[in-house]
Parts: sequence; structure tokens; C-alpha cells
Amino acid sequence: MRDHLAFRLAYRGTAFKGFQFQKNVVTIQAKVEEAFARYFKESRRVHFGSRTDAGVHAYDHFVYFPKAFELYTALGVSKRKSFLSSLNFMLGNDIRIWEFGRLSSNFNVMEDIVSKSYSYFILSSPVEDPILTEYFHWIRHSLNLRAMRKAQRQILGTHNFACFAKSSGVSVRNSERGTTRRIYKASIVSRLHPQMKIGQILEFKFEGSGFLRHMVRNMVGTLVQVGEGKGTNIKSILRSGSRLEAGPNLPANSLFLTGTKIRAGLYAPLRPQTE
Repeated sequence: MRDHLAFRLAYRGTAFKGFQFQKNVVTIQAKVEEAFARYFKESRRVHFGSRTDAGVHAYDHFVYFPKAFELYTALGVSKRKSFLSSLNFMLGNDIRIWEFGRLSSNFNVMEDIVSKSYSYFILSSPVEDPILTEYFHWIRHSLNLRAMRKAQRQILGTHNFACFAKSSGVSVRNSERGTTRRIYKASIVSRLHPQMKIGQILEFKFEGSGFLRHMVRNMVGTLVQVGEGKGTNIKSILRSGSRLEAGPNLPANSLFLTGTKIRAGLYAPLRPQTE
């Protein structure tokens, strides 16, 4: 069987209309496919297990070109040595491939991505940071960290997360198919601003089997309401299945896809060959 050529991507999502290809707009998928076609002189579709929205960033977005590993093995030693740097040059300034490797032809994108991880960053401070503001959602008042951590623990486990999904209607019913996910880990990391020494930098971390569209941003928006003392009850919101019961959808610019775990034995990272 012909194996796949896989990449781990990091990108700054500000300039893109999301990851997935759309007509007449710039997307990360389009840029990756253009670089691949330019390098190998043939066009192929990239496959992926995550779709980030416009403005969302990533440090570990796992993608692959089916049955394309043979294209890499056909390269000479000098081209293998410069493979990564050449592709990154073609991708422009906002996207980087930081790892590539051989992905088994037995890989199933629906079954073999074990988990995905996201982080959402908030600066809780009376003064906005003009440097971090592009990536950190600013809240001018303090938040009850203990209450938010307690509420976040109620998200752990397997639930129907319809209430936190993007919805075009008034509500998303609990019985709707495809909205059940499992959250393996969730935490909030807090640290003092290293330079300004006021306020708190908060990182809301989630690792799960998968995430619905807008799910992380809606969960964090709800946890912020808890931190503001608004009496938000996570268990009741989950039971309701209603998007209207949950908190606001926070801005995309503070969300990062931080990890993609692949089932053991299917992916082997490579390093460029040296002469």
C-alpha cells in the first residue's frame, strides 16, 4: 500500500478565512495545496481532521496528502535536505510546517486521531496590553478563578455539547445527532503578567475526542460568566441543549489549536537528510 505524506502545521490565522478551502477567499488549505503543487509539479488535495475558523491560530494542525510519500522518497539527497525549508518559503510568512513524516495507508481520519487540544487566552487586567491584544481577549475586571475551575470540571467526560455548538436557530436539541463529544482534560492556567505585573494571564486548556464548531469559544464564554458571578450552572446548560442558555461566543483571535494526537504506530516523523 502507498503511504501518505503528513505535515504538522503552525500558523497565524489572522489573514485567513479559516482552514478549509472556500472560493474567492484566502484559506490555509489553499496555501498548503498551492505550495505542494509548486514543489512537486502536481496538484493534490490535502486531507485533515480539524477545521479552524477564520482568525483561529494553530501550533499543531495535522494534515496529510494521500499516497504522496513516494514523491518525497523519489527526491535526491540535496532536495530532501532542503525539503522543509523550500516548502516553508513557498507558504509565506504566516504558515510553517515544523514537522513532516510518513503516515500509514491504514490511517483513518475519523478513528485514528486520538485527541485534539485547544487553548484560549484571556488577559484579565484593568489595563489592556497593546502588544498581546492581537492574541489575548481582554477583560478589564478580575474573574473568580476558583469558581471557573470548579465549573470547568463539570465539562469533563462524555456529554452532548449541543448547547455549546454554533447554531443558526434558537436552540439545538439534546437529541440532535453528532453533538456528543468526550473531554479528557480541562484546566485553567493562571500567571501574573510578566512585564506589567498587574492582572492575570489565563489559559483555558481543553483536550478531547473532538470539538464542535465554536464549542471552545462558547465554553470559555460561559466559564467567564461563572467567573463574573452571574450564577451560570454548567450542568443545567448541558441538559438544556440550548445555545441560548450558554455564554457568549468569544472572539476567534484568542483561540489556538495546540495539539493533535495520532494513534501509536501509524505516524513516523522524519528529519531532512544531511549530506
